Amino acid sequence: EFEHEISRYWTYDVGDACDKPAGCGWGNKERQWYQPDNATVEDGVLKITAKFDGKYTSTRMKTQGLKSFIYGRIEARMQIPSYGGSFPAFWMLGENIEEVGWPACGEIDIMEHVNVENKTHGNIHYRPDTVDYGNNGGSSAEFDVTDYHIYRVDITPETITWYIDEEQFHQVNIKDGLNGTEEFHNPKFIILNHAVGGNWPGWDIEFEKLPASFNIDYVRVYQIDDYPVFEE
Repeated sequence: EFEHEISRYWTYDVGDACDKPAGCGWGNKERQWYQPDNATVEDGVLKITAKFDGKYTSTRMKTQGLKSFIYGRIEARMQIPSYGGSFPAFWMLGENIEEVGWPACGEIDIMEHVNVENKTHGNIHYRPDTVDYGNNGGSSAEFDVTDYHIYRVDITPETITWYIDEEQFHQVNIKDGLNGTEEFHNPKFIILNHAVGGNWPGWDIEFEKLPASFNIDYVRVYQIDDYPVFEE
């Protein structure tokens, strides 16, 4: 809930990922250096602030190894920054990523926003049975992303469904691991990050608009019916 502090269920990725298999820029050629200091709690709101002081800094925080979820409703009430080079995201990765790698672990992007678009995107990335990489995504209708909205996915044994403020905008079928989607029936951890630049938003960054904050009021997970929700 971020009422007073960042809880013990969050940890951090640090650096520019040049020491990781995906390579520098977190696999997307992003420009920021991640550090915990750019995440603060003010008046019950988590603020992930991108800054420029000779170099770009921001925060990428996650529940990896602390809380992972199989099925359920995962939602957050958030206010998104909008500037050239902006790339905030609310997403999930399979807890087994260290063993099987990406995309075999499965990735669910609950909310991604790029630059100054008046819409957001939801996607899954995975490894199908017949090829090395699969993707299935959709985009929302246009709306004012700079206001607070509730971004959510419902994950069941049959489907993954995306919503903004109760309005559905995308759904994929994962029943019985259809088309190689069995990885979405395994535990997944949550990630919040505020990237600057990258393959998708590009590198025309409006650094003069920094600092800019990605504001998160809360992150909540609800059980759906009798499906298992989490592993600790």
